[in-house]
Amino acid sequence: MATTSWILVFGLVFLTTLYFGGARHVVAGPAYLMGSALWMLLGLQAVVGMIQKRRSVDLVDLPVFLFLAYAAWATWGYAPEEYQARLEWLWASVYGAVFLTARHQLPGRMMVPWLLGAFLVAVLVSVAYGFFHFRVFEYTIGPVSIFGFPADERVAGYAERMSGTFGCPNNFGNYTVQAGLVALTLLTWPGMVWPVRMAAAWSALALAAATFFSISRGSWISFVSSHLVWLSR
Repeated sequence: MATTSWILVFGLVFLTTLYFGGARHVVAGPAYLMGSALWMLLGLQAVVGMIQKRRSVDLVDLPVFLFLAYAAWATWGYAPEEYQARLEWLWASVYGAVFLTARHQLPGRMMVPWLLGAFLVAVLVSVAYGFFHFRVFEYTIGPVSIFGFPADERVAGYAERMSGTFGCPNNFGNYTVQAGLVALTLLTWPGMVWPVRMAAAWSALALAAATFFSISRGSWISFVSSHLVWLSR
């Protein structure tokens, strides 16, 4: 189950990172299906846990279920745009499934650097695309068209702001902040070989530059606050 779950997680990470941040129906549809599959695998794990009389969930998981329950209540009863609210709820359920998978289906501590590295590679591809098209007003995003998804000529209107494969500098900046913390974690991971440490260090610098050139004030604030928390751990 764990192997299948992580194949789905990798698919979600690469697909959504390299194609508009997932903000297109050709990505959102498969992403919702992958999220549903993750939930089914988590449910199967919970059933096996009950049969074997071992705990499968704990209090740390409770906020995920509470948020999804509240969001469902608000979506189906009070949302002014119910269709859009349902889509947002589906995305929240995908995020929740990924979080629970990371908590309960991690194969082992030795796998953590590999998982973080895979996430970092996906983000660096997006960042490289952003640097190559920096200050280009109109360019094609959706570089995974080789998988059968159509590329899209998009005028993002952010010629002075880097947005990578996202087409939106605010979302792109928030993503590079998270990836920068991943790079720092790999840099300081115990027992990590020095070539990986060097690659992680250069990645952290590139991601910091991408965050800066996104010119997203929210990303700048999250960069400072999150790195302060990381350094104080």
